[in-house]
Amino acid sequence: MSIKKKISLFFTLLVLCILLANNTLHYIRSKNRLIDFNQKEITLVTEEIAYEVENSKNSALYMEDRMAQELRTASIAIQRSLPSKYQDVSNEQLTELAKQLRVSHITLLAPRGDDIIGVRSSDSKEINISTKEWGYWYTSFQELLANRPVTTKKGVVLPNFWSGPIEVASSNPKHVDKWGYYYDGSTNYIINPYFRDKNVIDIEKKFGPTNVMNRFTKSLDGVLELTVFNPNNFGKQHQSVYLNGNRYVKMKDQPIWYGTYTYQNTNRDKAFIKNALKTGMSQSYISEINKKKVLKTFVPIKEEKSASYVIGVVYDYDLIETELHDELVKHLLLSLPFIILVLIVSIIFSTSITRPIKNLVEHVNYIAKGNFGEISTVRRRDELGGLSEILIIYHIS
Repeated sequence: MSIKKKISLFFTLLVLCILLANNTLHYIRSKNRLIDFNQKEITLVTEEIAYEVENSKNSALYMEDRMAQELRTASIAIQRSLPSKYQDVSNEQLTELAKQLRVSHITLLAPRGDDIIGVRSSDSKEINISTKEWGYWYTSFQELLANRPVTTKKGVVLPNFWSGPIEVASSNPKHVDKWGYYYDGSTNYIINPYFRDKNVIDIEKKFGPTNVMNRFTKSLDGVLELTVFNPNNFGKQHQSVYLNGNRYVKMKDQPIWYGTYTYQNTNRDKAFIKNALKTGMSQSYISEINKKKVLKTFVPIKEEKSASYVIGVVYDYDLIETELHDELVKHLLLSLPFIILVLIVSIIFSTSITRPIKNLVEHVNYIAKGNFGEISTVRRRDELGGLSEILIIYHIS
């Protein structure tokens, strides 16, 4: 390869390496900048969701209090409409009364041995249902029957009345109920009216964080899924309880409190959720799930007066890679004119170097053949010009 080509190739490759190094550094900076921007966006999203979760809890508690008051009013109306002994009450009466008072069902509970059971009900599955394994619920029933104030801090306590928190029905786990229990000593049974399903679930739909979460997934590019995890139960195999012949998971023990979980990677997610809650810092990883490359981020939320939880955000990592690819292509295209310019300049420069060398070589060969004619000088103020003067001196001597 001639010196001319070597010089041109050397300078072109040198500039190309410099441009590639610059583009690589720019790619890395762009990647870090995009990831930082993504993390800031996720932080804003999780802060909003955390606010909505707390707001949902407060709204739900307020609505539960209102529902409890309605159930107590219904209980007093039921007491005035029924005989004092449950033996004189029929299930059909309770069904008709429930329709009139616009409650879902009415059950009458009465002591039997060491248990308190459903003796009459507008819901057939509630008849003969046992309550002695219901924990603080059973304790609350005993306190009502003893005309003592209910001491549990859960639910709502009013005179001669206690309303338990919204929960899955142990008699039929397909339903979610809000119960009320009334006893003033004038009957031989506890009056138990309750709302079911739509009346209860509508509260969460109206006031819960689900609407906000759905809005984020629809409006924010790249946000594929939002999930509020219960860190105490997520990933556990044994979460259910067995009561009244049914196995189900209580509301507070649900592994996922809000949102969806379609991008499942349970074992790894469980470890990251645990670590996020332990360190108090968000944790992230990149993986291919459901044939899609995603960035999963877990943000811990710790509250003083309520249970801690972790918000999971699934982000479409292909958007980040697409943006980085576009940035890289754009910089490479911008670099192309510089490479062409360097190539042209290097060719011109190498020609200016190699042309006088070629002339000197021709004259040396001319002298070597015994020809001592006039030699044209190379008019340069550098080493090549000095070499030309030496040849002239040699030729003259």
